[in-house]
Amino acid sequence: MTIFRALRSLSLAGLSGWVLASACTHTDVVARGTAVDADAGGSGGSGGSGGFVIDGGDAGPGCVPCSDDFTRVLNCDGSVKEVCPASQLCGAGTCMAPCDAAAANRSTVGCDYYAVTLNAIGAGFGGCFVAFIANTFSEPVRVQATWGGTAISMAAHAKIPKGTGLAINYQPYDPAVGIPAGEVAILFLANDPVPHGNWLAPAPCPVPAAVGLDAHVHFGLNLSNGRGKAFHITTDRPVVAYQMLPYRAAFAATTGATLLLPTSAWHTNYVAVEAWGAAYDQGLPIPPSFALVAQSDATTVKFVPKHTIKDGIDLKGVPAGSLASYTLNAGETIEILQEEDFTGSPIESDKPIGLFAGHLGLRIPSDVNWSDHAEQQIPPVRALGSEYAVVSYRDRVAGVPEKRRHRIVGAVGGTVLEFDPPLPGAPGTLGLGDVAVVESDQPFVVKSQDADHPFMVFTYMSGSDQLASQGAPAGYGDPEFLRIVPGLQYLRRYVFFTDPTYPETNLVVVRRKGKAGFADVELDCAGKLTGFSPVGNGQTYEFTRIDLSRHDFEPQGKCDNGRHEMKSEESFGLWVWGWGSPETRPGKFPPCAVTEPDNSCDVSYAYPAGENVRPINTVYVPPIPK
Repeated sequence: MTIFRALRSLSLAGLSGWVLASACTHTDVVARGTAVDADAGGSGGSGGSGGFVIDGGDAGPGCVPCSDDFTRVLNCDGSVKEVCPASQLCGAGTCMAPCDAAAANRSTVGCDYYAVTLNAIGAGFGGCFVAFIANTFSEPVRVQATWGGTAISMAAHAKIPKGTGLAINYQPYDPAVGIPAGEVAILFLANDPVPHGNWLAPAPCPVPAAVGLDAHVHFGLNLSNGRGKAFHITTDRPVVAYQMLPYRAAFAATTGATLLLPTSAWHTNYVAVEAWGAAYDQGLPIPPSFALVAQSDATTVKFVPKHTIKDGIDLKGVPAGSLASYTLNAGETIEILQEEDFTGSPIESDKPIGLFAGHLGLRIPSDVNWSDHAEQQIPPVRALGSEYAVVSYRDRVAGVPEKRRHRIVGAVGGTVLEFDPPLPGAPGTLGLGDVAVVESDQPFVVKSQDADHPFMVFTYMSGSDQLASQGAPAGYGDPEFLRIVPGLQYLRRYVFFTDPTYPETNLVVVRRKGKAGFADVELDCAGKLTGFSPVGNGQTYEFTRIDLSRHDFEPQGKCDNGRHEMKSEESFGLWVWGWGSPETRPGKFPPCAVTEPDNSCDVSYAYPAGENVRPINTVYVPPIPK
């Protein structure tokens, strides 16, 4: 939830008209079948696919060269070929240094990340920006971070969280010891807890942050396109990393979060994504955004924008359809924050880059209160899938059924879509950059004709007022968007983290049929999961959901928020949804009071728990001027 009166005193420079989810006429600029350089991109390892064969389930023969915990090299029949020494892990079928192995395996487990502070509305602007670092290793992991080349003190700005809700506390992080096995560290990276214009002052981080408002792209109280700096996070052992803005559900009310992709998963070719079209309040736009970040100095980034890019902070604008070219140094970012939706613009670079999709204040539907900041990191084109099982969160309020919105973004001209079950009004075809919005009250599978017609799928949570209009109490969750992972990028083991400041945490699990059928999925706190139902005809995918926390931070069985592990003999997808609730203030009036420490209303976050980010297609999308 956000007080939009602030928009009249916090300028959004150079914004103009927009059309939601429009599919403009495109010249098809996709070269299909072009060879992809599998060795491009990433640091901290040997690069390349290393002969790693994707486990295709029933799609075809596969060979999985490493055990789920990466401690053993496997033969193709699953027998153990080699046990790696304690100081090494299996990477693409070879024992090697742990960070090299993580890079070779091309997943979201890594040792080198960039956290990017996208602009956010209300308490998000200057809000408590954090990174969660989950130790996936059997030994302590040491963390380092820099901003603009300046080292950040981990002793001062990193903590080990204990407890949940109001009972959470933050234990010291000892840089000499690191993050203990089985634990998570929170890095408090940026915060500016003072009023900005008419916006309420963001809540202070519970621990002083390393950087102030300069973590955002801004000029005084003007938000616009421009250049900024990312936080560079490195570890000496593999981890899983997430970022969140702002942290602390009780005071946030505008939170967005994303799973971070390590630089070993980056590449040089993307299709731009923004979270949704612009929203409006009092006649003023609340714009979407996207951001680019470079891994290396002197990185040239080129893209063809669907709309004119306006001049910004240290950034020269370019006309729509022309070739934009910018040079970035390591850790430097460009954020495009305009009223128009740039989703579908092709991007290429001469060195690996990262891409983030965002929104200053997402509204779903666009004409319903309230707004939440949104962000998701986007994989490169070569890691995009041609088949997705689309399953969203459970209904937030019992007895109030929800129809979810989903957004499908084309990456190749002539993409033919098939839906199971069929969805009324769903598109039959997509071109490069085309955006389609579909609604469904049930999970479904969507696929194209082949791997060389990849696309992206996103699912959305509506604003709490949408539920209230259906008779639910106010305050349950708020707008959120989440990237769906294609089935070919599922993992068989996840180490993940759920935010302990959110009272409602719902996990979505989608298992993929393997050679021996559907395999059991086990969660550390719950054992074997039950209640699986078919997605579509059920021949390839089944899903279930499980809650870790409900109502007023009530643990579910032995489960609660924090670090967890989930595993199976076959690949499966896992997504984390968290949202606030008026139930954290039982008997109090009003039940939603953003200035009270027990408030958690009108806020949500979501991200994939992890994924492979391997090349699964041979598509390259060059930015060709029109």
